[in-house]
Amino acid sequence: MKRFIRYSIVLISMFIIGAGIVSQAAADLSAGEARKLIARVAGIELPSDAVRVKEVSSLGSSAVVVAQIETAFRLVKNDDGKWRVAEIRTGDN
Repeated sequence: MKRFIRYSIVLISMFIIGAGIVSQAAADLSAGEARKLIARVAGIELPSDAVRVKEVSSLGSSAVVVAQIETAFRLVKNDDGKWRVAEIRTGDN
């Protein structure tokens, strides 16, 4: 179960790390702006303190951001005794 949770977190992190974030401004992308954009990725509204920007690399009109995202997963055991992800928690509730 712990391996599954770690694997899920790694996959989400790889998605974010690998995604180029395009800045709408002509200036370099700031860590704060990157944090806000990542917090709203894929329609998920993460609290800003759940996103920690480690590095921003800008090149022209695009940037690559290395960030950590803190989430929680609720898993349940089905009738077959197998675990499945029932919920991804993105906030305090």
